Amino acid sequence: MEDSMIYRILVVDDEESYRSMIHQFLQKIGFSCSMAQDAVDALNSLEKDPFDLVISDIRMEGKDGLELMREALVKYPQLAFIIMTGHAGEYSYSDIIDAGATDFISKPFEMGQLKAKLERIEREKSTLRQLKLANEALAREAEISASFAELSKALISPLPIESISNLVLDCARQLTDSPTGFVGYIDWKTHRSICSALSRNPAKHSASTSEDREGTCGEFSGLVEWVFENPTALRINAVDEDPQLASILSDHSSIRRFLCAPAMAGGLLLGQVVLANAPNDYTEKDQMIAERLSVIFALAIHRKWADEELKQTEEELRKARDELEELVAERTTKLTKAGDLLKRSIDRFKEIAEE
Repeated sequence: MEDSMIYRILVVDDEESYRSMIHQFLQKIGFSCSMAQDAVDALNSLEKDPFDLVISDIRMEGKDGLELMREALVKYPQLAFIIMTGHAGEYSYSDIIDAGATDFISKPFEMGQLKAKLERIEREKSTLRQLKLANEALAREAEISASFAELSKALISPLPIESISNLVLDCARQLTDSPTGFVGYIDWKTHRSICSALSRNPAKHSASTSEDREGTCGEFSGLVEWVFENPTALRINAVDEDPQLASILSDHSSIRRFLCAPAMAGGLLLGQVVLANAPNDYTEKDQMIAERLSVIFALAIHRKWADEELKQTEEELRKARDELEELVAERTTKLTKAGDLLKRSIDRFKEIAEE
């Protein structure tokens, strides 16, 4: 029963023959099966071991099957119940289902009927599970899209690169469930790596701290230089099994899992998004998230570079304009002085000629 949604079944009946017959049949078709002779015995079994389905007779000594079902469903709401009875005339199908049962079968019955009901329950469980997974996937995609939209909005805002770096890191940690990580970029003027957002706090999704440090980044010291020298997307779930990383992180044994995505533009490395120590192994989905965030981060860095280049160009133009204005003023002064000298000379010649 590899693909089964029902793994363990508890059969409850005070008639040993029926109990044993159902038990043998269920084991024969591949289910793991246990037996209980009454409701008290059944509740004890449910406390000791997990079950997916209970097949219970309705009339038993002490608590009947419906009382057992109601009590069990309070503690185990996901538990499925098939109620059996040899007194079908006393109970309607709707009464049994309304009481909380998944299905109802009248004694005596053929094992083929029971098998058909089990298959129907499994199909329903499978459908519900697929719907749940689909809803979780949709909710996850909505969360990712909302985070990316927020970051994209930050790109067209006047926020400094350090603030955008913190947004990228917080988003990356949130979406990959990473307790720690850093975001860094290449400085436009010095061409050195700057760790602009760093989280050391192991608490889940705690706020990151902003630290402008060239070359080092706290607990990631040594790793910063390495990732900037090796601009490749990496997903490593056992750092100690990677000889190169194990050597780099020899002084930082706390880093167990590692994920990084370079922020590239036009084949040029602009920055890095680095995450570590998610509680579970990083997946392809996590890597895709980191890579998409690195694309957004690359755009932000590229904008910063463009702004810096524009500022430098404007400064150079202003300086050139000032120098030109100074030169023009100087030449104008010289020409004015030469004009005054020439005028005095002409006036002097006129005076001599008149004498």
